[in-house]
This record gives sequence, C-alpha cells and structure tokens, in this order.
Amino acid sequence: MTDNKLPNYFHMYLSNETQFEMLSDTQAGMLVKALFAYANRGAEPDFDDLTLKLFFSLLKNNLDREFDNYSKLCEQNRRNANKRYASACDRIQEEKEKEEEKEDEEDKEKDTHSEKEADAAFCESVLSQFNGICERLPKVKRLTSRRAERIKQALPLLDGEGFVGLFKRAARSDFLCGGGKNEWKATFDWIMKPDNIARILEGSYDPAESPPTRSSYDIDELEEINRLEGY
Repeated sequence: MTDNKLPNYFHMYLSNETQFEMLSDTQAGMLVKALFAYANRGAEPDFDDLTLKLFFSLLKNNLDREFDNYSKLCEQNRRNANKRYASACDRIQEEKEKEEEKEDEEDKEKDTHSEKEADAAFCESVLSQFNGICERLPKVKRLTSRRAERIKQALPLLDGEGFVGLFKRAARSDFLCGGGKNEWKATFDWIMKPDNIARILEGSYDPAESPPTRSSYDIDELEEINRLEGY
C-alpha cells in the first residue's frame, strides 16, 4: 500500500471461498487475521507455511488494488469539491461585485438627485432675485429647463458682479424698462442671452447722464456773458 488514504473496510469476494476451502480452519483464521493487520497497519505476516504465503500474496494484491482505487476516488472527490468550492466562491464574489455596483449606481443616482435639487434651488433663487430687483420688468413665474440651462451658461460671464449686479444694472436702464419709443421691456429670457449679458455689463443700456445744471456764475463769467450779449 502506497497511500495513507485507506477505507475502513475491505472486500472479501465469493470467489475467495474456493481458496479458503483449501485451508484448514487454523490456517483460514491466521490468514484472516493477517489480512486485517495488513489492511489496518500495513503489517505483512512472516508465514512459514508456503500455502498461507501464496494465498496472502494473492489477497494482498486485491487489497492493494482496492485501496489504490479508493485513494484515487478520494483525490478525484477532493478535486471536484475544490472546483465546486471555487465555483461557489466565484459566484459569491460575482454577486458581491454586482451588489457593490448596484450600490454605487444607487449612490450616483442619489448624488445626481441631490445635485439636481441643489441646482434647482440655486436657479429658483436667481429667479427670485430677478423678480425682486427688476420690479419694472415682467415677472418670471416658473423655472424651465431652458432657463436653468441659461442660468448655468451665464455664470462664467458675470465677471464677479453676480446675478444681483446684472439685474441691478438692468433695473436702472430706462430703455430696458420700457422707456423707449415702443415702450418695449426686456424679459428675463432676453437678459439671460450671452450677448445681452455682455452688453448690459458693459453699460450699453445704462441711463444717459444729463448735463449738469448751474444756478450761479462767478463775476468774470457773468461779465463775459453780458459783453457777448451786448450789455
């Protein structure tokens, strides 16, 4: 026997009866005991009886083949078990990765939802600023996706003045607030166009400065005016 993976049994075949019939009861008993010793401990008997030596040798070969087959079966079962274990581990890992991916997607959706809520709140605040500052212009009643996009696009164009500065300049403009010939008034959507933002911040629509009025003159100026008018 070359493998320590041994079963706790061994087979005796019906065909062995003929061999045992050739032995006396004493010889048969000695042979059976020797087979058990060999199966349990690998101990081989030192028979003086040539008949016992022959029969033991034949049965020993049967035991060796049986135990060898058993060892091979155990090894195959071990490999199969390892494969099943590895496959189960792979499935568990795959399920774990899928669960982590699902959690990541859920986190991303939550983050996206939170970002959308924050963006919407910011855009609503911009509309409130416009309605509060530009009192002479038409009020904005609701936030649309187009208006939200225009607000985002306007951020890098404000040059640090912010929306408050933009709306204050628009509110000061008589032209934008209906002071023109056609009494046209700018709307929030018109103001938020990039080109119009640039013109408003550049002062293109600022009210014109009226010339200073003077209620008194110094003496030299008065004499010069009188001379020119013939006094």
